[in-house]
Amino acid sequence: MTDHLLQQKAQIHAPRPPLAGKHHGTFAFYTIRDRLPVILTKVIDDVYRTIVGIPDDESVRIAEGKAVIERIAALRYAMQRDKRIPPIEDSMPDTAVWNDFLDTYWKGQGHFQVAWLFQECYMYRKIREAFALTTTWTAYDPFLREKQASLAKGLDVLGALSHHVAKLHERAHDPSTRTVALAELLIYSLWGNAVDLSLLVAADNVEVAALGAKLVKKGTEGVVANDLDVVVAHLAGLHGKRVDLVLDNAGFELAADLFLADWLIASGIASSIVFHVKSIPWFVSDTTTADFHATLADLTPIIPMFVARWQSHLASGAWRIHEDPFWTYPHAYYHLPSFPIFDTLKQADLVVFKGDLNYRKLVFDCSWDPTTSFAEAIGPLGQKETKFPPLVSLRTCKSDVCVGLTPAKVEEMAKVKDWMVSGHYAVISGANFPAASRV
Repeated sequence: MTDHLLQQKAQIHAPRPPLAGKHHGTFAFYTIRDRLPVILTKVIDDVYRTIVGIPDDESVRIAEGKAVIERIAALRYAMQRDKRIPPIEDSMPDTAVWNDFLDTYWKGQGHFQVAWLFQECYMYRKIREAFALTTTWTAYDPFLREKQASLAKGLDVLGALSHHVAKLHERAHDPSTRTVALAELLIYSLWGNAVDLSLLVAADNVEVAALGAKLVKKGTEGVVANDLDVVVAHLAGLHGKRVDLVLDNAGFELAADLFLADWLIASGIASSIVFHVKSIPWFVSDTTTADFHATLADLTPIIPMFVARWQSHLASGAWRIHEDPFWTYPHAYYHLPSFPIFDTLKQADLVVFKGDLNYRKLVFDCSWDPTTSFAEAIGPLGQKETKFPPLVSLRTCKSDVCVGLTPAKVEEMAKVKDWMVSGHYAVISGANFPAASRV
């Protein structure tokens, strides 16, 4: 048994009741009943489309593709009928970790009975199993077409955004625009392709800092818990440091992350950026190493000067791409200190967690009172004795867990239907920042 598995034997349970599909009428219930089967159906359709294009003489690949479809269909059937969750059956390096977790916490329970966080991660791991059990489909990404289409829809907007970001680079060392540029780029990273760039239209004669301030104001209107000023103050005080980004979506959102990382290097705030990516296709749109490089290739005709500089950062080592299996384990980040990736992250001067899934894992995806502080909700990562570096979660709300709200904000949002799951609201939630950053 590996050290990881031995360390897991000290069980860590959610500090509040976990969100689960067994609670009828909740977002978790509707997700497992309605949304996840649709994702599995799309995987089946994608594999079928690929099979149709395979030459007849590649009989093994065709037969294995049909077997993949059968496995995915069986998973969909079992999930919709709340069947007991079986172990992972392939021989991938993480199989033992997954099965130990299942035996420890959820053995013998059905899809609607287990914690939603585990169930959803398990579904994506079983999708990967369907391909891992073949000899000719092991590297296949059933979400690739969807990721490519998503980026293609935003290429024109990225062109306009890059024109504005280029102006920020011209003043990267100007103290008068430093904090506004940081805030602006963090807003782009937060919202991805949902960011409102209408202010950029006919903005050529608008002073850069003034325009940036307007963009930031517009971009924070839907932010219900906002530590942006704290994050900006911390970053503005750094020089030649390391910033880690635990990435979320490929495509437009990744491009926004790259604009941020590029400016951090150009301004001298950071000399090292580490991008943490998934090692397998995950949650449809999450970034893998292949997605990272494919995005650069797709953006080359649109923003060639930026991509050339980004490739230079990768070649010089100023940017690094880091894969770790932990990001596709079923564990909440309360478990993170037990895994090697924890020591890697501790070397950073700021860790940026992107997206909804990272947020759910940070707060253990359970039934928190929304006024609970973010530092409390993230458990060990927010405790002084853990000595985790300053961290921030940039997350648009797409699941019904959210903390760090004031009582007044809770009262205000109670009047907004489905605000936690609509994707129209967001949080910029930080922890572990030195007191000087909070002044």
